[in-house]
Amino acid sequence: MIRFLVFIGIFFAIVFGFEWLKDTSGELALTVGGTTYAIGLARAALAFGVVVLVAVLVLWFLRLVLLAPRKTIDAWTGRRTEKGRSALSQGLLAIAAGDIRTAERATSEAAKRSPDKAVALLLQAQTAQAKGDHDAARQTFAAMLEWPATRVVGLRGLHIEAERAGDHTAARHSAQEAHRIFPGAPWATRALLRYQTGEGDWGSALGTLAAAADKKAIDKKTARRHRAVILAARALEAEDGDPEAAKQAALEAHNIEPGLVPAAVVAGRVLSRLGELRRATKVLEAAWKANPHPEISEAYAHVRPGDSARDRLKRMETLARLKPHADEGRLALARAAMEARDWARARETLIPVVRTRPSQGALLLMAEIEEGEHGDRGRAREWLSRAVHAARDPAWVADGMVLQNWAPVSPVSGLIDAVEWKVPAESLGGPAAIDIDDAELEPVVLLPVEPAKPAEAEEETPPTEEIGDAEMAVEEQAATVTGGDVTTIDVESADGPAELKAEPEAEAEKVQAVETGNGADAEANEGAAAVAASEVAIDDADVVVAEPVPASQAAPADGGEAPRPKEQTSVEPAKSDESGSTKNGRDADAVLDLPRPPDDPGVEEIDVEPPSRRFKLF
Repeated sequence: MIRFLVFIGIFFAIVFGFEWLKDTSGELALTVGGTTYAIGLARAALAFGVVVLVAVLVLWFLRLVLLAPRKTIDAWTGRRTEKGRSALSQGLLAIAAGDIRTAERATSEAAKRSPDKAVALLLQAQTAQAKGDHDAARQTFAAMLEWPATRVVGLRGLHIEAERAGDHTAARHSAQEAHRIFPGAPWATRALLRYQTGEGDWGSALGTLAAAADKKAIDKKTARRHRAVILAARALEAEDGDPEAAKQAALEAHNIEPGLVPAAVVAGRVLSRLGELRRATKVLEAAWKANPHPEISEAYAHVRPGDSARDRLKRMETLARLKPHADEGRLALARAAMEARDWARARETLIPVVRTRPSQGALLLMAEIEEGEHGDRGRAREWLSRAVHAARDPAWVADGMVLQNWAPVSPVSGLIDAVEWKVPAESLGGPAAIDIDDAELEPVVLLPVEPAKPAEAEEETPPTEEIGDAEMAVEEQAATVTGGDVTTIDVESADGPAELKAEPEAEAEKVQAVETGNGADAEANEGAAAVAASEVAIDDADVVVAEPVPASQAAPADGGEAPRPKEQTSVEPAKSDESGSTKNGRDADAVLDLPRPPDDPGVEEIDVEPPSRRFKLF
């Protein structure tokens, strides 16, 4: 709008000027060769304007003709540059997307047309890395060292390729050179720290860390943590050889990071050796409040050398009260109670851990308690079988690898402060659930053992007692032949009474007649009867007289009248003559199971059923 108003103003000024020159008297005279040319002022001004306009047009045309070749060249160069830059952008995007084929085409295009050779080399190196052509990548990164702007980039690429090839000397050289040229490069600082700490050069590592913190290559919190880790490693190394240096480094690390377990443990051990027990106790208690750990409890339990197990138990009670809900405190207290042989206290302390979070360590302690308190190996094996399937306890882990002890750097990647106290990775699905009944957590109740009865008391037992099923599994029958009389003993099972009866001589003669009728003479029958009688010898102590059967037990199944209880009949032992033999010619001390002669087939059993009784002869 303003430009339009200015144009209008200039136009009206020119018009008013011409009108003024037209009304003004006067001429413009030009004499050429004696001839004078006169023209009015208005016409002279118009002619001057036309001449100036023609001159401007002529000059513009001449300039256009003279500059046309240069402009053509510049336009062609601009188009080439634009194509090169487009190829660079397309190649970088293809590398990020993993499109190797497109990246190769873009790299070739950028190498021909891009005016920025350094960026084209970077694209070429990244394409070679993506293809796996590491030799070409190293050559490209080495070529980038010629440009100051890309020198650090080339050193980093050479460092990565050297680490990939396992050439740690070349990798460390590249990191040192990059750290010298550009101290603020974070990757160079981390790489140099990794090599220095891996070699145990703690002084150089502290210097590198301080320079990186000043250049703000590492944030302050990370720098303080790394410094505490390096000091703790330095204290661990100097603990045996230089206790004073170890004490200073451990205390400084503990002041920086109170929860750093190795620093507190080393400080506690060194202070205890130097006799500063109170200071060692305070350091360990402060570390326990920040981070309860088994190594801290172990150092705290043995802070005073030579203490008894009871003293260590009291000290662990004090430590456990600082973190009453920590499982590590309960486990440490249970271990101390087991060392003091206080099994009840150990069991009581472990029960909350076993009920809520039964880990392998807690279940193993329960197995030790079962075996140590009562020697119950059966219950100990049950706890051990549960421990196999229980969740694992925390351990020092670095990059998935379980370590026996803490280390300042990871043995896998070499990174500083990569070792953590945590539960190792479990298998897919996690551990199986552990079912524990409350009865299994209680101690075993041992019943008092009753003293065995003396032998004299057993002999004084009355002869009248019941005969059990195990003692009388089958019927036992024995016969003793004395002279011409036959005495039959019929011993029934425990369900009925033992019946001892003396049969008359007439029935014995019937049996003898039956045996004679089967083809045996009387002498053979008498010998068989004598052999059978010798196999079964009845003493006073061998005869058991049963009590009469109650009427309720002896009632018959058909509802008839129950038989009357039989009278007890005692059997007198066979009388011996002066030669010490019984009447049947056998020794009175003969046992029941005497072996038979090889040629004796034994006595044939003959069942004789009189009208009222049944006999079995042996």
